[in-house]
Amino acid sequence: MKKTSLALCTLTLAVAALGSAQAAPHHGAPPPAEPHPVSASMRLHDRVVEARAAQQRRWITAEARQHRLDAEQALSLRQAVTKIERDQLALRRQGHESLTQALATSHRQDILDWAIRSAHVDFEPQQIAALDTTA
Repeated sequence: MKKTSLALCTLTLAVAALGSAQAAPHHGAPPPAEPHPVSASMRLHDRVVEARAAQQRRWITAEARQHRLDAEQALSLRQAVTKIERDQLALRRQGHESLTQALATSHRQDILDWAIRSAHVDFEPQQIAALDTTA
């Protein structure tokens, strides 16, 4: 758990540094316009969600290779990861994300981390919504 926390902290700092570099004035062509203005904190949260999803996919693959997850479980977990990413994309398109929504997304990913790493056989994507009333 400490390794995961350390990795997430490092990732957050790296993404923040990248965001700062991207926020610097551009010389030449202006940056592409977005449908709605997106805050720096939302862009950072988008990147964290994407990075966690990529890590979760790697974990699913590793757990399936070690036969701790069967094909059906791996598929179900991958679908849950994709659903979280789609929900985050929908929030980005709306142009705003509340603290409650950001925390709900993080909580959903925490549950997925647990389900993947514990090879929890009775995991169902619907359980995330049942455990998190803000989802």
